[in-house]
Amino acid sequence: MALTAKKRIRRDYAPLNVVVTVVNDTPNSPLVQVYDGDSGTYEPNRAVTPLLLRPNVYANVSDGSLSGPLNNSNLSTGFTWYLNGKTLAYWAGQNTDTMMQSLAANASVDTSSSATRGSITINTNITIAKKVELIFEGTINDPRTATNYTFRSEPVILSTVDKSDDGHSIELSDSNRQLYNPLNDTLTLHDYKQSREMYASTNEADIAKKAALADINSYLRTINFKVMRGKSAAPSAKYVVELHKVTASGIGEQLTTDNCDELVSLSNTSVTLDLRLVDYAQYAIVAYKTDYVATDGSTKRKLVAMETFAVQRHLELFNPDLLNECDVNAEATVHTNEVVIASRGDVVKYPGAYFTTQWKAQTASYSDGGSLKKYAEGPRVEMQLNELGVLTTSGKDWLEVAAEVDYNEVAKLAADASGNVYTDADGNPYIFR
Repeated sequence: MALTAKKRIRRDYAPLNVVVTVVNDTPNSPLVQVYDGDSGTYEPNRAVTPLLLRPNVYANVSDGSLSGPLNNSNLSTGFTWYLNGKTLAYWAGQNTDTMMQSLAANASVDTSSSATRGSITINTNITIAKKVELIFEGTINDPRTATNYTFRSEPVILSTVDKSDDGHSIELSDSNRQLYNPLNDTLTLHDYKQSREMYASTNEADIAKKAALADINSYLRTINFKVMRGKSAAPSAKYVVELHKVTASGIGEQLTTDNCDELVSLSNTSVTLDLRLVDYAQYAIVAYKTDYVATDGSTKRKLVAMETFAVQRHLELFNPDLLNECDVNAEATVHTNEVVIASRGDVVKYPGAYFTTQWKAQTASYSDGGSLKKYAEGPRVEMQLNELGVLTTSGKDWLEVAAEVDYNEVAKLAADASGNVYTDADGNPYIFR
């Protein structure tokens, strides 16, 4: 009797995907405060209306090997908030910056095991011309592999504008956290069907496009806002608006349609973005007063208000399967198959609009080192059996087929070497993934 060598067989898990965004849980206490120099007061006053920022942690896997998603309650101990790159303990222990020292000393962090674990409460007002960048760093343990995943949030900026000039602020008409779910995007579906001439008539296509453009879930997302002076809308002739991207270093360069692919249009009352081109990004709407009179009597442009918002791509879990699993008869020359994708308890219609499918095949004479080999892309495939070497000879009369499916990648604009974007006859830009 002989015993083989031992071989440990391990489970192969899909990686843990961790997403964290910082959410303002106190709508009456926005990120940007307004200081009234005449009365010496802040609006809101953090001592009366504290700011509560919650790191919204979501971790899950694509293979269903977790019993459910992980969240804030699963955060490991030792999570940290960074203020302008330094910890709370650092700022509380120094005495060169009294505002930052007070902010750190009076802030409180939720260490409970609840869904708000990790949240920070700010009770200190931010002084004029001061900006505080907050970043959350945490660790979450994957219970399947006992692996710790450390992650950082994108920064949020706290600041204060001076109301003594004319009390400007910016009001968004919608949430400052915009989610884009491709499966809800009827405009993407319209583009897909029109490009493949799937409409019965031009009129049907026009009706579908009009409805898709009006859908708030489409990739063309318009965010309306108002620049306010006190409780009234400021006259548009008195200010200009810029859009900036918020980065780890703070407020980035001004964005225009020339240097920012996703920016479709910007006015003094709205910004429109193409969310097909964004995975995650944070933006700042910045308003400047154009007729500010300086102490020397000259008229200058002055920043009077700023509001931030974030855009994030939200992907639903899905389950792909093959439509055709039947054997072929001896005379067959083609194997035809389609991918069927289920999500949210229903079958996804027109999966090619949202997903990329890579077909793979393996036969006795067609393989990639004895494994499945790439064959074609698309939601539907026709495999030529003779081309693949599927014969009627014993040992060569089989075909293995599989489909590798994932969401379409974040799109990019098609442009030439000089950066000139290619468009169709109507001026719509071509994109690729």
